Amino acid sequence: MKVSFGISKKKRADGLFMAWVRELPGGKRKYIYDRSRSDLQARLFDLKQKLERGITSSDRSVAEYGEEFLRIHGPEFAASTLLGYRSIFRSRVVPSALGSMKLGDVRHSDVQLLLNSCRSAKSAQNVAGFLRTVFTNAVNDQLLETSPMEGKFRYPQTAKHKYVILSPSEILTLYSSFEGKPEGVPVLLAALCGLRLSECLGLRGESVDLEAGTITVDTAAVGTYAGVDIKLPKTSGSERVIVAPAVVLDALRPFLREGFIFSSDGGITPWNGNNYSRIVRRRIVKLGLPYCRFHDLRHFAATTLMASGLPDKAIADFLGHSNLETTHRYEHILADLKARPAAIFSALFPETVVETVVNPPENERKGP
Repeated sequence: MKVSFGISKKKRADGLFMAWVRELPGGKRKYIYDRSRSDLQARLFDLKQKLERGITSSDRSVAEYGEEFLRIHGPEFAASTLLGYRSIFRSRVVPSALGSMKLGDVRHSDVQLLLNSCRSAKSAQNVAGFLRTVFTNAVNDQLLETSPMEGKFRYPQTAKHKYVILSPSEILTLYSSFEGKPEGVPVLLAALCGLRLSECLGLRGESVDLEAGTITVDTAAVGTYAGVDIKLPKTSGSERVIVAPAVVLDALRPFLREGFIFSSDGGITPWNGNNYSRIVRRRIVKLGLPYCRFHDLRHFAATTLMASGLPDKAIADFLGHSNLETTHRYEHILADLKARPAAIFSALFPETVVETVVNPPENERKGP
């Protein structure tokens, strides 16, 4: 099939560049837009090739298009993201009924059926996120007019995660158990500075300014099965400068060097977070502390600041939240923690003991 095409040299009033493709003879023009002229040229080239080969949405299945999507656009994603996408595609999409459907036949309800088969809300959200990316690309490629991912989906109901917040003494016990080794420092970074594990392991010597007392968070080291993926922090709001407590700076001081602080090869490659989190979990079990994830240490920082009355915006900036809704969820954690003192005292003074004291046996009662 022959096609004609063109691309605008100047931006439109809305700040977008425009390109068009038309099938010959007599076909209607198809328009695509982008804020970057170079990105628009790449998309135009892809669309031109598809039309010349006569490819339409009715010619391929979701599995076939997904395979092509990962092959062409895979290099655009971070290594950890691409690994996740490939896993979702091969284990969830390809074997499903949705995978064999034609791209243009998929409806919102078909996607919902696939999400219903997921065992947890988190798994369903991951699948939906991947499909949303794939179908958005299909719309951009002019293979679909609209995406079946528009609108809301229902996710499987799972038990609400029970947050475990260690006490200050428990956190110090965990830190001290590493006996001055660098493995203990991320515990303080998470609990007292609110850093995510990937942010802890992404710290370089130049990220710490002892004189100013600050830590710059601008790199994330995400552990994968294939190694470590170095990338930007989770969101734009995650890039931040933290004024660190003196105890954290003192703990960091002996291990500062050029390159990554937490590294086994002289600062070149950071530790793999998957391996490190397993070390921490085993240590928690060995010490007999309340079982929790490494990420729960970050919750200690959030709930402590919220309980102190610090404004939500200041807490969000400290933790690197992109919006206040994420910060507000800690209000529910605080509500749960209000019941913790009662549970502690109930364990110390069982109901049967109290009943015996208040209502002693008949033969032990004294009185006139």
